[in-house]
Amino acid sequence: MIVGIDRIEEMIAVCETDAGKQITFPISAFLPYAKEGNWYTKTGNKFVYDEMITQKKRDENAALLDSLLK
Repeated sequence: MIVGIDRIEEMIAVCETDAGKQITFPISAFLPYAKEGNWYTKTGNKFVYDEMITQKKRDENAALLDSLLK
């Protein structure tokens, strides 16, 4: 499972899955740390930061914003 952290509320990470579904997990499940906007891959019962997916999602969002502003 791949999830991106949309926001952090208290000690809960509100996430979006790669399928677009919204789910929550405790921030302690994210290694090395939970940060809004980052994407993680589930490994066992933990989520590990995935730099390549995070960058890909950021590039996609930037391209979408750029297309909307033109």
